[in-house]
Amino acid sequence: CEAIKNADNNNDAKREWHAIKGTTAAYGAAKLADFAAQMEQKCVSDKLSLAPNGGDVARFLDLSAQTKRAMHQLLGIDSVID
Repeated sequence: CEAIKNADNNNDAKREWHAIKGTTAAYGAAKLADFAAQMEQKCVSDKLSLAPNGGDVARFLDLSAQTKRAMHQLLGIDSVID
């Protein structure tokens, strides 16, 4: 997430979204993988918002927190979400 927030251009962000897509798919986080695939495509078409406190990165961080809560609930882990 930090690498995406700090990306200087869509090519850098595309590489990061691609990595996130693969990792989240491997862990079975389908919504995150689908979102990352959409963001990767936005990078290709230069339509990604690289705004650090809004836009696509903020939506990803929110979805990521939701996924973390769901996984912790599924596994019976009590923790505070970062």
